[in-house]
Amino acid sequence: MQNNQVMKMPWMRIGIFLLACGLSIYSVFTNKVLFALLASVTIFFAFVNLKKKSGNTDEKIVFKRYELTTDQLVLSLALLFYAIVTGVAAAALSPKISNGTIALILWVTSIGLLFATGITFDKIKPFHWNTYVRSLEPKARRNFYLEVASVTFITLLALVLRITYLDRYPTSMHGDEGEMGMEALRFLGVGEPISPLGIGWGPLPNLYYMLQAGFIAVFGRNLIGLRLVSVLFGTACIPLVYMICKKSWGKLAGFTGAWLITISSLNIQYSRLAVNNIHTLFFMLLFFLLFINSNFGRQSDDNKDSTEDDTSKSKNNFSGIFLYMAMGITGALAQYMYLGSRLIPLVAFPIIVYQLIRKRINMLQISIMLISALLVFAPLGLDYLRNPDQFSTRLGAVSIFNPENIHNNYGPEATLTNSVGKILISQFDKNLGFFLQAGDHGSFYYTNIPAFDQITAFLFWLGLGIILTRPRRLPEMFIIIWFILGIFLAGVITNDSPNGTRLLIITAVVYIGAAVFVQRTWDELIKFYRRIPNIHISLEWIFAPIVLAAIITTSIINYNYHFVIYPKAGVNILSIKMAEEINIVAPTNHVYLFGIGNFYSNHGTLRFLAGDKEVIDITNLEDIPPLSNDGKGITVLATHTNFEKLQEIEKIFPQGKLTDEYRDGYLVFKKFQIPPME
Repeated sequence: MQNNQVMKMPWMRIGIFLLACGLSIYSVFTNKVLFALLASVTIFFAFVNLKKKSGNTDEKIVFKRYELTTDQLVLSLALLFYAIVTGVAAAALSPKISNGTIALILWVTSIGLLFATGITFDKIKPFHWNTYVRSLEPKARRNFYLEVASVTFITLLALVLRITYLDRYPTSMHGDEGEMGMEALRFLGVGEPISPLGIGWGPLPNLYYMLQAGFIAVFGRNLIGLRLVSVLFGTACIPLVYMICKKSWGKLAGFTGAWLITISSLNIQYSRLAVNNIHTLFFMLLFFLLFINSNFGRQSDDNKDSTEDDTSKSKNNFSGIFLYMAMGITGALAQYMYLGSRLIPLVAFPIIVYQLIRKRINMLQISIMLISALLVFAPLGLDYLRNPDQFSTRLGAVSIFNPENIHNNYGPEATLTNSVGKILISQFDKNLGFFLQAGDHGSFYYTNIPAFDQITAFLFWLGLGIILTRPRRLPEMFIIIWFILGIFLAGVITNDSPNGTRLLIITAVVYIGAAVFVQRTWDELIKFYRRIPNIHISLEWIFAPIVLAAIITTSIINYNYHFVIYPKAGVNILSIKMAEEINIVAPTNHVYLFGIGNFYSNHGTLRFLAGDKEVIDITNLEDIPPLSNDGKGITVLATHTNFEKLQEIEKIFPQGKLTDEYRDGYLVFKKFQIPPME
């Protein structure tokens, strides 16, 4: 009997599973995309169920009638009417800077009225969750509190990793951070005022700069005030990943995904920068969560095999509009951040059409989602209509199909006509390599640091193959479309690949994919383990050392990437180190700068960190005036391309002193100090 049980075990699938794991390990350590793809394809056959299931046909959904009282209907329509009026008024007033504050108040009011409409229509009770918790059995309630405490702990850990020593790490500061800081200061009276709902530097929407301005007003004109918005948005991604994974696959998936994004060096890096890329990831995750909450109901763990075509038996209330209204608002708000947020409606469109065809949603829900999105997007959309170049200029500049970019990447003889195949193959390889061990080739991180640690990358490629086994299940469908469109639009067709700022919006797929692998493998392992006779040892205790080792290893690797290797690399440290020096010497010296290319006295970082301290650009030694009898000396700062120009300075000013300025062993710039006249 026991031998028969052992013989009936799925040894073929186990062998395929182990082969897939081997291919994934090999791909991670060799950084070969082909083997990663082979790992995904191989594990697909280990998990796919090729048998047709009886009784698994779609059931036609009959939408519930809207059970509304007359008062409830009238109130909902009135709230929606006033939301439209205030939204239209905000859009009409937003172009004029003097009306900016009024337009912003009306715009926020419109969003609030939209939410109120959904709450009224759906008869949502704000404190219903409290009633639900109290109704739980004591053991279930304890488990609930333990789960909340665990997720809270992981989120707080994420906050600590993103906020601690925010003014020291990263040790670098990109010029774009400084420029965005200067735009934020315009809301605080420094420079010309701007409209909060318009388009500014970048060209990017001004709303992000206004958020930064709020924190600068509280914490001061420094790196902490400038970067805190990103810290909070980056931290907020953690519970979103947990809830998405838990609802779609299970609690183990939730904790796995939340942990991997918490300690991810890439996510930590962009959560500590004063640029608006991490915000797009937050809005994408929020949209994903809202979508599956309104369209997907995961069946019990005991009946997972029947979820191949899931939503036909979902117990969701299909007549609700609140979540669809929230989706419209979320997708529109995202457009006020980084340009990568345009991926959200592109991902949502085919899935919504698919749901509409299958009668999973109705036209009222789609209409209310579109109305909400249009109202929130209206001020920005009108600005784009008035300035169409602002919408597309950046896209043309970073396109790999731009002739100049083709020549820079593939040689002077390359053209789109004679090299399109080579370009596409190379671009796919570069961008898929980002999800193995390739570094970020953008200018905001370090190319020698992999975007993901080896364990995360290993789990992701296997999880991707498992996701492909159930492509009609809504969470998997969303991820597949999200990943494919993201790779192509944010990676393949863009220059400087792989570029973390653009690909960041799809990086959560990695943590979610890894979580899917862990959850599905654990579920199958439990089934397998239960078929082995006469074993009474808990499977959890057997795997506890492996889990603990994985937690420790991923933590150490990612901490080492971000807080040890990156600071020592000396990337982008010139501007921040120079700004620190200017702050020290400017009160007692006239400061002159031998700059390079795009580094000069008007550089964003220098302007933001050095404030109103005067710095004068020079191109040769003759530009340095003689000492004046004003009690101030002269400090000359020179970048590396101008070191030779300082060779003769000691002959002209023998009383001066030339020094080399280092940081972490890197020669950053040279300084020549001339004391004041006695």
